[in-house]
Amino acid sequence: MPQEQRSALQAYRNHMASYGKGKGKGRNAGRNRAAAHDAMPTAQGAVPAWVMPISQVAEMVAPKRDAFDVVIVDEASQAGIGRAVPAVARSPRDCPRRPNQCAPPVSGMGRLQAIQDRLLSHLPDMPPMLRQLYTPATNLYQLLSTFLPKVIPLEEHFRCMPEIIGWSSRTFYNDKLQPLRQFGGERLDPLVTHFVEGAVTQGRDSRPRNPKEAEAVADCLARLVEDPVYQDKTMGVIALQGPMGQVKLLEQLINERIPAPVCEHPQIRVGNPDSFQGDERHVIPQFPAGNRRIDLVVVGARSRLAVECDGDRFHSARANPA
Repeated sequence: MPQEQRSALQAYRNHMASYGKGKGKGRNAGRNRAAAHDAMPTAQGAVPAWVMPISQVAEMVAPKRDAFDVVIVDEASQAGIGRAVPAVARSPRDCPRRPNQCAPPVSGMGRLQAIQDRLLSHLPDMPPMLRQLYTPATNLYQLLSTFLPKVIPLEEHFRCMPEIIGWSSRTFYNDKLQPLRQFGGERLDPLVTHFVEGAVTQGRDSRPRNPKEAEAVADCLARLVEDPVYQDKTMGVIALQGPMGQVKLLEQLINERIPAPVCEHPQIRVGNPDSFQGDERHVIPQFPAGNRRIDLVVVGARSRLAVECDGDRFHSARANPA
C-alpha cells in the first residue's frame, strides 16, 4: 500500500472515531466529518470493499457514477429512497437484498402530497405507475425490483432455530425457507409462551404502555441474567407499542432489577424492531403477538423466542404458534 493511501486511511479512521465519540454532535463534529470526507478519495482505493451505513455513503463518497464497481444494499426494504438512491447511483451495478416480508421503512407520510406535486412538476412525462414509486412510501427494493429483469430469492436460513423460522417460512414464504442452523442436544427451548394475568395496554398514539407485561418481562430478564445457562447469551427485549411508552417503561423496570454493569453491557438491549436490524439476539424475552411487523421480530431471535402477552394476544399466539 502506498504511503499516501496508508496515511489517508488512518486519518479517515481517526476522524470518524472522533466523530463517533460525540455521536455526530458537539462543536468539533462538523470539522471531524469534513476532515474524514477530505481523506476518503485517497483512502477509498486502499480498501477493496467498504461496509457503511447508507447515510455515510452520501456524506463521505464523492457523488460520481463509478465511485464503486458494485453496490450491495442489505435489508433494502428498510432503505428509504431519499437516501438510498443517491448511494446506489454511485455504481453501474446494484444488488438490493431483502427478506420478503420485512417491515417497511418509516416515512414522512404527512408530506406525501407535497412530494407528489413536485414529482408531477419535474417528471410530467413519466407514467404515473412509475412516478408514484419515487415517494417516501416506497423502499429501495420495491423501486429497483420494478426495473430488474429477475429477482433471485434467498431461501437458505442459517441464523434461527428451525422452530423459530418455521412460522415465518409458512406464513410469508410459502414454506420455501430451508432452516440450516446446526444445533446439539443441549439447546435452549426455542419457543416459550407465558400468559400475563391482568395485562392491559394503556395510552394511545406513540405512548401506549402495558405495565403488567413490562413487569413480567423485567422479572424474566432478571432471572435469566442470574442463570449460568444464559451467561454468554445476548438478549433483546422488543416492544411493538412504541418508543415513547413501553420501551421507556421497560428500561426503567430493567434498571431497577438488574445491576448497572450488566444493563450497560451489550448483552442486553431494549428497543423497537428497527433497533434490532442487523443486531439479532440469542434470546428474545418479549415478543408481543398480533402485529404486522411480526416477521421482523421473529427472525430477530436466534435460539429462543418467548411470548409475553395479555389474554387476547396470548390466545392468538397459541392458535398460531411459530
